[in-house]
Amino acid sequence: MTKVHMMESNPKQYLYLLTQTMPYPLGGYYELKKINVNEQLPPLPATFNQSFSQMIETIEADIEKEKLLVKKIRDSIEDLFSEEERISKMFDYRYGG
Repeated sequence: MTKVHMMESNPKQYLYLLTQTMPYPLGGYYELKKINVNEQLPPLPATFNQSFSQMIETIEADIEKEKLLVKKIRDSIEDLFSEEERISKMFDYRYGG
């Protein structure tokens, strides 16, 4: 849409496109005064919406799996440190005295 707006507001910048398809008239020139872009965008097919929805659902499911994996890893690391602390208390040495 930005390109359409640029073409319609600055038609003289696109004169070169006209001269590429049509030769200059003998002893004359072309003057481009106005460009009207009549672009019709058809609606997206219904299957696009379905496939897009399925893609979003798949991504969301993958994100949830990754969150669970990160939680498992975090819990495992915390358990490892808890076990290490428990073992270190068994070998608590007292110096001095």
